[in-house]
Amino acid sequence: MRKVEGKMLKVASSLFAIMIVGWVLVGSAGEANAGTKYVYRTVHEVTNVTRYHNSWHTSYVERVHRVVHVTRIQPVVHIHLVNLIHVRTVAAVRHVNVWVTRVLPAEEVVTSKTVQIWE
Repeated sequence: MRKVEGKMLKVASSLFAIMIVGWVLVGSAGEANAGTKYVYRTVHEVTNVTRYHNSWHTSYVERVHRVVHVTRIQPVVHIHLVNLIHVRTVAAVRHVNVWVTRVLPAEEVVTSKTVQIWE
């Protein structure tokens, strides 16, 4: 009886996997539009078969061979720092008094006078 249950379980799980794969393939074809990105992944289905010959006392043990597929996503954040330096020139008025003495060249001034002498 257990042998039949084991085969039924394998057949049911295989049919369920085939239905899921068919649904994914058929469902994704109808949803295609101009902005669709297709990502393909190949999954190799492995079937382990154990055959016993001339065995009259076979006891089946259910064992779970769990394979966990982990997809890790690590976001990369590029930070672009821009320092804007605004230079503003402000005139600070400060009065400075400077006294300078310059010696100019001599200016010749000629004066004349006419004097009449009576002799």
